[in-house]
Amino acid sequence: MEEFWGRLTHSTAVRVVKELVSSQLPSEESGGGIKKESGESDGDGNKEGGGKASEGASDEFRNIRMVEEMVKMTLEGTEVITFPLPANFRLGKEGHELLDSIEGLSAESPIGLVASLTVQSMHLGNSEFVRRADMKKRCLFPIPRCSDCDGYAETLFQETDDLKEVAVLLMSDDCERVACGLHLIIAGFLLCPKFLGRTLRCLADASVTSEDVLTAIWKVLSSDSTLHKICGLHVLDQMLMLPLKQWQFVNERLHGLQTLIDLLKTSSFQDLNSEKLFKNAVPVVLSLIWTSCLEPSSADALLPRLAACGLVGNLLGLLDTDLMQEVKEAQQGRPSIPDLVVGLLFDLSSRVEISVEIEAFHEALGRLIPWSVNENGQQVVKHLQQLRPLNQVERERLRRGSLVRLRGMRDSELSPFNNCLADVRAKLPDGTFRVVPREGGGGRDKNGQQPTLALPVEHLVGCVDGFTRRPAKEFRHSMRRHVTLAGTCANAECGSAPENFKLPATVDWAKQNLMTCRKCSYAQYCSSACQKVHWKAHHKKECSFLQSWQGIDQRTD
Repeated sequence: MEEFWGRLTHSTAVRVVKELVSSQLPSEESGGGIKKESGESDGDGNKEGGGKASEGASDEFRNIRMVEEMVKMTLEGTEVITFPLPANFRLGKEGHELLDSIEGLSAESPIGLVASLTVQSMHLGNSEFVRRADMKKRCLFPIPRCSDCDGYAETLFQETDDLKEVAVLLMSDDCERVACGLHLIIAGFLLCPKFLGRTLRCLADASVTSEDVLTAIWKVLSSDSTLHKICGLHVLDQMLMLPLKQWQFVNERLHGLQTLIDLLKTSSFQDLNSEKLFKNAVPVVLSLIWTSCLEPSSADALLPRLAACGLVGNLLGLLDTDLMQEVKEAQQGRPSIPDLVVGLLFDLSSRVEISVEIEAFHEALGRLIPWSVNENGQQVVKHLQQLRPLNQVERERLRRGSLVRLRGMRDSELSPFNNCLADVRAKLPDGTFRVVPREGGGGRDKNGQQPTLALPVEHLVGCVDGFTRRPAKEFRHSMRRHVTLAGTCANAECGSAPENFKLPATVDWAKQNLMTCRKCSYAQYCSSACQKVHWKAHHKKECSFLQSWQGIDQRTD
């Protein structure tokens, strides 16, 4: 065991495994260390001797092997959360063989083989097996190629009989079997915009509706098992946003809004990794709500209902956590957590009365001021000032922090501003520039003309905003491109997309080259030729499912 512990460097792995060993595995002194298994199997899988005592020792040995494999996979990846298996978990011969096959995968392994092992893991009926197969894939292919991702998904469709086997699991009353099906969907990114239409169509052919899919997701979110909760969060993270039609089903039929809001509490996660799990869950839940409320009509319908479930209190409760110290942008191009929290509070304030709650957290809100001088913090201050006025001390802290940030900026960070200023000076020799209000954003004079304001060019830098909300339709398309597989042409045979999925290159390519289907706004193509090919092959059958998913009236033109 000394050599084994000596190889541990990942803090999460050390903590989880040591607690697991101390609580569930026998010590070496009691005969449970890494020793030859009593009643060891011969070449044909038959046991020699042992009885009940050797069977117990065999289970202990298998558990230790699984722990070692769990840590090995954790060390190969980055920020991978691991979970201890139940003390009575038994691999069995088939499980041993599958584990060895997964362990034997390498970066040179065919992607179809990796997908096949994931399907075999699903057949065992244990969601942790499916999850571990997916973890191995992510470790081996941290920057997946487009062709590999398409091939992986295609293999999943084929080996599950166009998801008919997955449909059986999703409709099960057993939460573990439901989690198995959802984990396979997660592994293949089958609910990302690129594959969502095909997934919905295949499940519909197996008599599973989109409402059944949401029911399955909320079943695992409502489970007492932390593993199941995380499975549901991963699915929502992959979907990125829910149309209003689906939110209405969750609220009216599943009564699931409270379940979602409760995930913003640390008490929802009772596990060795509860703090880490909570930090992973918060941005998923907040981003899902935020992106879904970009449309004013969706915000008007959804936010008051979420407020009734305690969203305001849970958002304000996050102010006292170290999550608010996060200054980096969330992954996949989302706003940071402080921006999400204050932005949602601002949106809520125009729809429900929250002044009492805001006053109660006056001091906690003030602690966001130092953060606001970091990148994209200006929007936080803008919303914060509209929620409540800044006092003199806070205004001075904001001014000092802005000066500190400006002094600390590198030349590379200043170059965009310098280039912009040089361009303005060249075009406006008189040293002024004009600010024109947005369309519909201000009044007009008596002649019906929008007013303009001439300002010194030096003030231009101060006009640079942080995270600006673009029109909802444009932003939804942009966010979809940030999801793995979404920033590529929907035609799997297309060879013009970037070879690898690596931001920001893929996103930049998508912005310049992709157009969306005008009916469903999900499928994206680099050319009309690719659109015609994909229409005949798949999208003709899928487009209506995507329109129905969004609650769009079916178009016949």
